[in-house]
Amino acid sequence: MTRPHGDLELALAPALETATGHRAVTDLPDDLTDELPLYQVGKTNGLSLAAGFDFAEVDIETYGGDRAEAVAAAEVARNYMAHQLVGALTSTMTVTRVRCSRTPTIVLYENPNLRRAVATYGLWIKYTL
Repeated sequence: MTRPHGDLELALAPALETATGHRAVTDLPDDLTDELPLYQVGKTNGLSLAAGFDFAEVDIETYGGDRAEAVAAAEVARNYMAHQLVGALTSTMTVTRVRCSRTPTIVLYENPNLRRAVATYGLWIKYTL
């Protein structure tokens, strides 16, 4: 079933890319090393099909060539999420509040030439149809 107000990941990825200047995707490309740093946006829960207010959690995975690059880019994304996202997104989806529930943390990744930092954000969203 499609969401009449749009898909949160598909709305957030281009907004994050525009704000940070780093590529943001919902599906990882085959070769991550082509364009680093890189963000992957994924909703972990939430979102109603109806108009009104709702809460969703979003993971932003940041990939970098080394730990410093991954952490620095993750902090750029964190700054955007915390200070610029409220009041914005799409004509049918407005973020009213953001909470960082897991700060950017380095986690293992299967490619030894890459480092990944993962952060989780809680978003309160108002939907209109």
